[in-house]
Amino acid sequence: MVEIFDSTGKMLLERLLAENPEFEAYLEPGHFSAEPYKTVHPRLHIPSAHPTIKTPLTVELGGHLQVFWYRGYFIDFIGLSGSTFEEAFEFLEKFFAEEILLSVCLKSGSLSGGGPIDRSSAEDYKQFISSNDEILEIRSWLGTHDQDLTL
Repeated sequence: MVEIFDSTGKMLLERLLAENPEFEAYLEPGHFSAEPYKTVHPRLHIPSAHPTIKTPLTVELGGHLQVFWYRGYFIDFIGLSGSTFEEAFEFLEKFFAEEILLSVCLKSGSLSGGGPIDRSSAEDYKQFISSNDEILEIRSWLGTHDQDLTL
C-alpha cells in the first residue's frame, strides 16, 4: 500500500478499502517535491458511476481530506468543527447511496457556489444560492436525482 503522510487520511483509506477493496486500484501515490517545496498527498480517483459525468470522484488523503467531483471542489473535512475520518467515510458512503447530492450554482455559465445537500431536505440547496445565480444543477452519484433549476 502507498505511504500516507497524514494519520487521518490513512485511517480514511483503510476504512474505504475495508468496505471497497477494488478502490486500491484507483490509488495515486503522493510525493514530496523540493522545488518548489510541496507535498502532494495521495489521492483516490474513483471512477464515476454517473451515466454522463465521466470525471472521477477524487479524494485527497491528506491535508484537508478534500473531495472533488463534477465541476471541481466538493467538500473538505479538516477545519470543520470536530471532523474526523469517520465523518468523511460516512459522507462518502451517503454520497454513493445518493442520500447526499451535489449542488452547483452557475452565473453566466461559470461556477459561483455550491456544495453538498441532504436529499431528504428539499430546501437544503437554498443555502448555496446567491441573488446573482441563474442556474442550480443538482447531481447525484448514479444520476437518479439530477435536476437543473432555472433561478
